[in-house]
Amino acid sequence: MSQSKVWQTARLAAACAFSAYALLFCAYQLYSAAAHGTVYSYAGSRDWITFQSNPIAFVFSLLLCGLVITIVVAGIVVWAFDIRPFERWRSRQHVDVAIRLPREER
Repeated sequence: MSQSKVWQTARLAAACAFSAYALLFCAYQLYSAAAHGTVYSYAGSRDWITFQSNPIAFVFSLLLCGLVITIVVAGIVVWAFDIRPFERWRSRQHVDVAIRLPREER
């Protein structure tokens, strides 16, 4: 394997590991919020908080987890449904335009 192929594989493995960690941590945050009413605060104290103790940080943490899950899932969907094979059709000129060009511009 070439150096660039090794680097590409290492980047893909790191992205997969980080994505798996982010999904599991955020899923646990959402579970913890639903089951126990506590989440890990990203702002200020960096401790487990409840809605009653700090409602703004509680909602912010849940929104941040929802955003992370959305970004990771969107990245997986874009990676899984790669549209590059279909892009070659967009790069070709239409037949009507190609025929109507003057002889010097062909």
